[in-house]
Amino acid sequence: MKICEKCGKEILENENCCSNCGADSLPNAKPKKSKKKILITIIAILTVLLIAGCSVIAVLNEKNQNYAQEISQMLEGKTFEKVDSNNDVVFMAQTIKFENGQRIYDQWLYMQTQKDEPWDHHQSIREYEIEVPLFGTPTVDGYEIIIEDNKVVSLSDNSGEMKPVDVPAISKKAVDIFSGLGWEWNGIVVSFGTLIPEVFKEYTIYVDPCIDEELCFDIKVSGEYYPNKLNMSYYTEEGSFSCKLNIKTQNGTDLKVDNELSTAFNMQVAYNHIF
Repeated sequence: MKICEKCGKEILENENCCSNCGADSLPNAKPKKSKKKILITIIAILTVLLIAGCSVIAVLNEKNQNYAQEISQMLEGKTFEKVDSNNDVVFMAQTIKFENGQRIYDQWLYMQTQKDEPWDHHQSIREYEIEVPLFGTPTVDGYEIIIEDNKVVSLSDNSGEMKPVDVPAISKKAVDIFSGLGWEWNGIVVSFGTLIPEVFKEYTIYVDPCIDEELCFDIKVSGEYYPNKLNMSYYTEEGSFSCKLNIKTQNGTDLKVDNELSTAFNMQVAYNHIF
């Protein structure tokens, strides 16, 4: 059985023209679908795909925005650091601290060969933005954010990785300089590095950069000390003392110490001198 291309009526196999309209008929002719209907179908399918694609992208964007907020919470209050050090000859530390939506960048440089300017410090503070791509690693200010077990383990760029730290290397350096300062009594000088462990039973050293004072650190030593270790080694009290340290001049200023702790220092210096 054949179909007339013109009117669509059935034609016997042995007939070469349509008995209904008289049109010639080709063998095995089939009715053609309307081009307009095909075009409408294609447009409808493409429209559905486009709407679905836009919906997927919108969901992913919202998910990435929420993830960016989660990463921001992971970074808040954290300090990341990279240190290059060659004993006491060259010391360079770069730190990034994320605090209150701001990125605080510090670079500390010490070179022993520069006698007049051994310490150099640069700082920049600005707001930061976390970018989470649809595919790939999230970034902040050009650093890739490496996350493992819902924790930021490093910031990475072409120059290397910055690792999270509790105490920056520059703070430890400030403590080293502070430990070399001395307590003087009656012409005798004993360094804090020696005196503090002898007078204090337990102690903690707190270090914070001075506000609006370049290359200056506030240092505070607090803990349980012996008011009279020579005669009453069993008796301790809580106490503290503090000072400001300029790491460039290596001078301590604004020393604040209680009278009883001051007396304990004097007694220990005297004991070291006599014995």
